[in-house]
Amino acid sequence: MPIVAAFGVLGLVAGSIVLALSIRSLGRLVRGNVLREAPLLPRQEVRLDQPGDVMLHLEGPRFARPLAFPWALGGTSGPRFALYDPALGREVPSRPSRARPRVAGFRRMRVGLVVFEAGHRGPFELSVDSWPAGADPSAFAVVLTRPSTGAMVGRILAIVLGGLLTVGGPVAFILSLTQVEPCQGAPPRWNLAL
Repeated sequence: MPIVAAFGVLGLVAGSIVLALSIRSLGRLVRGNVLREAPLLPRQEVRLDQPGDVMLHLEGPRFARPLAFPWALGGTSGPRFALYDPALGREVPSRPSRARPRVAGFRRMRVGLVVFEAGHRGPFELSVDSWPAGADPSAFAVVLTRPSTGAMVGRILAIVLGGLLTVGGPVAFILSLTQVEPCQGAPPRWNLAL
């Protein structure tokens, strides 16, 4: 059983390293993908430095109605976000975010809602229409990021793997120390007659 003990210690060390690196990497990914943060206004100019897909997130108080029920956003009863391209004189093509990635803290939460296909860099006009009644728009912000749902899922899976190794390593080590001696002779018989 010394090999099980060695694997247990190795699992603890490897799991701790994977866990720490994955958590750090996820934090850097979430912070590093932010292109712009702005207060929620009916109309505002945003400048994009690179062409490509841009995901619009709505950020606000954690238990606010528009964030607690994100499926209501973008429908007929929720707000409509649009990115207008003044160079082309039309709206930028957009699609709803299928994954609806969320980043949450104790007080604030960010939910991905719409992906815009910005074909070039430069100034754009971001607009929001039909904000839900009773929700204070001053408590919310708009955050534009690069879509990174796949990368986030990969890092979260690495965190789960690191946690399993960190817990499983000591369990394997303890089990290797508590060896049970095999029974000598016939196994005990149970009399279950009542």
